Amino acid sequence: MTPGSATAIPVTSPWDGAVIGGVDAADEAAVGRAVAAGRAAFAGWGATPVKDRVQVLFRFKALVERDLAVLAELVSRENGKTPAAAREFAAQLFLAADEADNVNVGRES
Repeated sequence: MTPGSATAIPVTSPWDGAVIGGVDAADEAAVGRAVAAGRAAFAGWGATPVKDRVQVLFRFKALVERDLAVLAELVSRENGKTPAAAREFAAQLFLAADEADNVNVGRES
C-alpha cells in the first residue's frame, strides 16, 4: 500500500470483469511525497552523463526482451487486447532503447 493509504483500487479484465490485480490508492499527501521524490530524482538524472543514461536504456531493453511474454500477457489481461496485439504493444516498450545507438555518447548532456 502507498504510505498513508488503506485503499486498493481493483483492476478488472475488460473481457469478463474478473479482478486481475489492484493498484494502491494514494491520498493528497502521498501524491505530494511522490511528486517531491520525482523532482529530486530528476535533478540527479539530468546531471547523469549521456553515456550512463544510454546504459540504463540498454538494461531496460534487455529486461523487456527477457520478460516480453509476461508483459504481453499482462497487457492482454488488463487491456483486453488479443495476445498478438499485446505482444506488439509490449515490444514497443523497448524501441526507444534502440535509439540509444544513435546518441552521441561522447556528449555529456
